Amino acid sequence: MRLVVDSPVVQHVEQTWPEFRRDLRHLRFGLASDGVSPYGVKSSSHSTWPIVLTNYNVPPWLASKKGFLLLALIIPGPKKVKNIDIYLEPLVEEL
Repeated sequence: MRLVVDSPVVQHVEQTWPEFRRDLRHLRFGLASDGVSPYGVKSSSHSTWPIVLTNYNVPPWLASKKGFLLLALIIPGPKKVKNIDIYLEPLVEEL
């Protein structure tokens, strides 16, 4: 699998709900997160978690380019987040 649209899950969604792909108003996003040390020190006890959305409605070669990624949330430290669902719930409801 080279592209997300080739995944079995996406294929299942397209077969089950074909109208979803036909309507251009429907947006597909991929969500990614990874904790980073904002001070550049790996041993730092402070951790920040950016939540980034990737727009899969654009051609694959554009999806991960600077102008097409959306910084949706920043979860501040100082420690690693224990339950990310609390932070994601408002984002999911908004989308």
